[in-house]
Amino acid sequence: AHEITSQYIESAEAKLAEAKRPPDPPRFLFVQGVFTYPWHLKTLATWILMSLAVTAAALIAAFCYHLLNVMFLAGRIIALPTGMICAATLSYASGCYMAVMLSTSEGIDEFDEWLESDWKSWFWTLPASAGMLVVSAVCGYALSGLLPISPVLVVAATTLVLYPVLQLSTLETGSIASPISRAVLGSLGKCPIAWAIFYAEWMALGIGFLFLIYVTWHDPPYVFILFMGPVASALILIYARLLGRMAWSIAARERGRQ
Repeated sequence: AHEITSQYIESAEAKLAEAKRPPDPPRFLFVQGVFTYPWHLKTLATWILMSLAVTAAALIAAFCYHLLNVMFLAGRIIALPTGMICAATLSYASGCYMAVMLSTSEGIDEFDEWLESDWKSWFWTLPASAGMLVVSAVCGYALSGLLPISPVLVVAATTLVLYPVLQLSTLETGSIASPISRAVLGSLGKCPIAWAIFYAEWMALGIGFLFLIYVTWHDPPYVFILFMGPVASALILIYARLLGRMAWSIAARERGRQ
């Protein structure tokens, strides 16, 4: 009886593990469901809300900056609430970004639960998202002192290359105090084609975004902000989706080796 019970438990555990196992990645991993993700039915509301929040915060920040230059006292009065609005917007965007990346890395194709999470927890996603961006930029700044080229170019290139590695490493280790993961670093050599596609697409998105900024910028920037707010929000969701797909690819390869 004991052996039968043990076999039953082992069988149940195996079925549970199989049910929890993420599905295999799609054939066109870095294309299928990536660039249209912000406009999926279950993601559209989040993109709209993020666009409204980012646009409103940027407009308020631009107005506050203008007011500081023409009426310094009045600008100081609205500076604090402006900072709070911007912080809340960044927190919401960070929460959505991390939720999309995490869900995609687990093979969840559609995800609509982050709107139901506690708004207070959004702020604490910033160290895991923006924090790794800052670390990448600092590394680039330190490297720029050793190279005879433009510091801005070095910082931008270093951030573009290093940030996804640090971000996926914190995802794998589960801690921002451990931004280096052996599995992620090893994947650079084990999955060179996947990384090459990822970086090529991310570079194309970045160049396209900078080009839009170049051709649409106008001072005062209010009309520019109205246009670029939704674009920036879509880019955040697409990049989170793309980075999550990279994590999915690494996890699938590791499972295949087990």
